Amino acid sequence: MTTDIAFNNDPNYAAHHSPPSDQQDATLQLWQSFNIPPRPVRQHLTNLFLEYCNPWLPVLEQTDLASLARIGQQPGSMLLAQAIWFAGSCISPLPIDPSSATSAQFYARVKALLWSGSQIKNLLVVVKAALVMQCVHWDDTGQVSIDDHPFWLNMAITLAFRIGLNREVVLSDSASSSIRRRLWWIMVAQDSLQALAYDRPRIIHIDDSDVQELREADFVESTIDDWEDFALFVDIAKLLGDLCQCQRRRYMSHSCRSSIENSIHILHSRLCQHEEPANGGGPEEVTASTDQDFNARQLKVAYLTTLTLFSSFRDNFSGTPKSISVTATIAASLSASIFRTFLEHDEIQYLAPIFTIHAFTSAMALLSLWPYPNLWDAVQLDVQILRQALSSLSMRRGCSGSANNEAVEALDNVLSRVQSAQQSPDADKILFASDRDVCQKVLSQNDLNSCRLWKLIGTQLDKQKLHALDSRETINPSSMAEGLNNNDTTPFHCSCHARTAQRLESNLHAHESFAYERFEHWILHGG
Repeated sequence: MTTDIAFNNDPNYAAHHSPPSDQQDATLQLWQSFNIPPRPVRQHLTNLFLEYCNPWLPVLEQTDLASLARIGQQPGSMLLAQAIWFAGSCISPLPIDPSSATSAQFYARVKALLWSGSQIKNLLVVVKAALVMQCVHWDDTGQVSIDDHPFWLNMAITLAFRIGLNREVVLSDSASSSIRRRLWWIMVAQDSLQALAYDRPRIIHIDDSDVQELREADFVESTIDDWEDFALFVDIAKLLGDLCQCQRRRYMSHSCRSSIENSIHILHSRLCQHEEPANGGGPEEVTASTDQDFNARQLKVAYLTTLTLFSSFRDNFSGTPKSISVTATIAASLSASIFRTFLEHDEIQYLAPIFTIHAFTSAMALLSLWPYPNLWDAVQLDVQILRQALSSLSMRRGCSGSANNEAVEALDNVLSRVQSAQQSPDADKILFASDRDVCQKVLSQNDLNSCRLWKLIGTQLDKQKLHALDSRETINPSSMAEGLNNNDTTPFHCSCHARTAQRLESNLHAHESFAYERFEHWILHGG
């Protein structure tokens, strides 16, 4: 049974607004907006949100949790409560109580409360609720609607600017400053990820804000266990947004490239420190420790996507024959191994929507190995894992009840295009960007020795270096050494390799530009 809460039981509302009109009250009653689930159900839904959403969306404070626990006895924000229960219902495979509301009903209650204006007494609460609503799947049809992720995020950002969350303010209440700062950086991170997912410009320009960086003191009243996880998540998301912006504008200045590369190395160092086992140990111990931590694996996948995109973008506008980045392909292979762990642990259903892009990016990087038969054979398992992950991601129970396979269809479509190019024995002689040293630096926290692809590429790179030194058709050794010292990705290949590249370029161009520029068009519209 559900319990009705009288609308005018909230004394704070009466102090700021007149009671709702009869029409508003009737509408809210029609949508059962003040009905609450039985205690076991709401505890279960709240716990799901806290475990799987809250680490990356720390909108709740301890007072919010206390209010949720007493929602049936004391007045509280019904808008935020229904949003939390909605998010939890989208995560849970099946409701624990068939008599409880469905995800669609929770969603309708949130919309009714929002549009009635009955809960607009505290705009911070509205921002929190909107951020919660954008964090899970709702509309899986791929059509533009007011029920998709961007709509709710845009609402949160618009309200944030209206109430000055983009400005650092000195408040006597430190808790108020902390939640304002957390909400702002949540929006910055989500805006960057949605820019990547939907191939759109970011709404927030970071130079328009003077909000201070996150610090541990900002999480005293929060409900997350590890604030460093969230700080890492924000910085990785911002970097992904920067890469997306460079790709959309088809320009990456030298200073921007240097800044991004420095940030990648800093993130690598922070990840290594964060994942270091308590008793120390080498890459094998770090990998084993990470495998046990769901949140750490999510962070690592996002970081590997950053490496894959950056390494693939570096020569994207050079006009030279396309080369294969060692860092991009190894990062993609390592990402596939993490997705395999997600699948083995049945954790795909708990991943955020952006993981479709993470899996898709890795698959695209691995498809670039098609011209190299031995390397292509080595990544067949990785490609199948990523395809299975995309299928599982698209088949999750969306709140609309629909299931689609557009990401898999897009991947298959690109694979068929790539495979229309014949593999050439000449291609096996190497057409790689020589960023092996960079790869070792930024992936040192992984056990590269267990990566079959790394072993093959390392052998090929050694041969490439010797071939470049011995062949009169290659660039001179001093130029090659200089390129290696500068971590340059200029390919070192002879004229026959260049001809191979030209033959393959027309076939690979479609999937290369698609892979990193047209996520929305290809994934949502099947190519």
